[in-house]
Amino acid sequence: MVSILCVVLYAASALIPQSHGLPASRARSLWQDDRVEFRIKEARSSDSLRVFEAEYSGDSTVARFAIVFRPIPKSSGELSFLKIAVLSRPNSNSRDLLRALARIHDSSARSTKPGRLQRLDITAAVLGQSLSHGPGKDVLAGEFTSQPAGDWIVLKLFLDTPDGATTDKLGEPAELFLALNPVAGRGWFLAKDPEYWPELNRVLATVL
Repeated sequence: MVSILCVVLYAASALIPQSHGLPASRARSLWQDDRVEFRIKEARSSDSLRVFEAEYSGDSTVARFAIVFRPIPKSSGELSFLKIAVLSRPNSNSRDLLRALARIHDSSARSTKPGRLQRLDITAAVLGQSLSHGPGKDVLAGEFTSQPAGDWIVLKLFLDTPDGATTDKLGEPAELFLALNPVAGRGWFLAKDPEYWPELNRVLATVL
């Protein structure tokens, strides 16, 4: 079933319009102790996919990429999984974004020149939809809650490396939280565990 979904996503990605860029803004993207914020704009898709064009503006570089997945069904009370695709975009430079991600993992970005990928398929656990940021009835990804409701979608990404390797210390795919707020046009990467950073650095550098 997963392999079929990957094939469908791959075929559908050819129908996704190339980015025309987000509206110009002087507001720079942000990073805090536990998260890196970037701007998103949901684009129309001809194949019922949710397509988020993303942009991170650093001190001297701008990273552009897209996040694509099928609409998430309403929660059934059990943890669900889906495949998402991260697509590279032209005129993107991820140097400042990778540095910001390194900082929230208490590390530094490695200068690597990996082989470039046009897309990276990632397995994601759906931690919640219609979430708000702050205290509430429950705690998801460390700082979100389902009550009161809000506009955030929160996923936990499992980043297998393209060559099938896993993290040296943990022996499993590197993990990273992703939060999207389509209404506010905001996206966050949030650290899961500092020990994941070396593999996150290596994998994300291939597509961002």
